[in-house]
Amino acid sequence: MHDTSLRRIPAPLEIKNFSQTGEFQGYASVFDVIDHDGDILLRGAFLRTLKEMEQSGKRPKLLWQHDATRPIGIWQEIREDSYGLFVRGKILLDLEKGREAYTLLKNKALEGLSIGFIPMKSRPATAFHAKRFLEEVALLEISLVTFAANPLANVTVCKGKSAFRAEDPLIETALRRLARFLQTP
Repeated sequence: MHDTSLRRIPAPLEIKNFSQTGEFQGYASVFDVIDHDGDILLRGAFLRTLKEMEQSGKRPKLLWQHDATRPIGIWQEIREDSYGLFVRGKILLDLEKGREAYTLLKNKALEGLSIGFIPMKSRPATAFHAKRFLEEVALLEISLVTFAANPLANVTVCKGKSAFRAEDPLIETALRRLARFLQTP
């Protein structure tokens, strides 16, 4: 005769949400915009760095708040387009800070992107209340940040929570601003 009574075996159980991929995309920099530091990045500023990345197989680090001791993911794609520096990355959800950052992104509590760079070629800006035009930079890292120096440098899509998808980044930015305005009490 078989024992049909239930046996209870204590065991930890962790249920993971497999739809959470940690993936997101956006613009780490937008061209022809005066940032809070008085810089204006020009089209082509990243081309040398991008070429060197392609040749070496190395990409800038994905950091949390520009903290070199807190890498939180990897960049899967970095390229210049007519709007700015487009990025697609993946946050490592195995990291505590990665899970925290992804939760903040999905809930739109954090959406800024910011670049860490060395200016290689620049010229003074004589108008627009800017300090300088950056013609070429060496890109070191791209961070998820609370406050981006370039107000248009933002995450635009976070997998599992994509509120806006427009083909034209300018339209996407306008839609995001309108949505924020409409949500304001």
